[in-house]
Amino acid sequence: KSHAPVVSKAQVAGVVAEQGPAVVAVVSVGPDGKPMPTAVVVKTLTAGTAVGPGVEVVNLPEAIGFDGPGEYLLLLAPLRGSDKFIVVGPQPSPGYDLAAAGRPTIYRWSDAVRAQAEKLLP
Repeated sequence: KSHAPVVSKAQVAGVVAEQGPAVVAVVSVGPDGKPMPTAVVVKTLTAGTAVGPGVEVVNLPEAIGFDGPGEYLLLLAPLRGSDKFIVVGPQPSPGYDLAAAGRPTIYRWSDAVRAQAEKLLP
């Protein structure tokens, strides 16, 4: 059996709804042991909103799934009114902001996560 995390279909649906990018990015660890809010994009997996090589993800330090520096699948949505992004979290009720929905999840990039992303992402 695989011990890889299961990529959330609801989280992918949030990316599609917000026309956000799904990216593989290098995430670094901050002095507090949490992920740094700036990540280096290695690969873009969707045709959503364009991202540069460096992306600021305001809620990345609160993300679930971080287990040290390395490459992660980040399912992002643009933060309205800025050039920053958020990691899509649990889906909110209609009419609520994605940023207020709860702690987001990021996924350590692996062959198992890649296979899931290929099946789930448009």
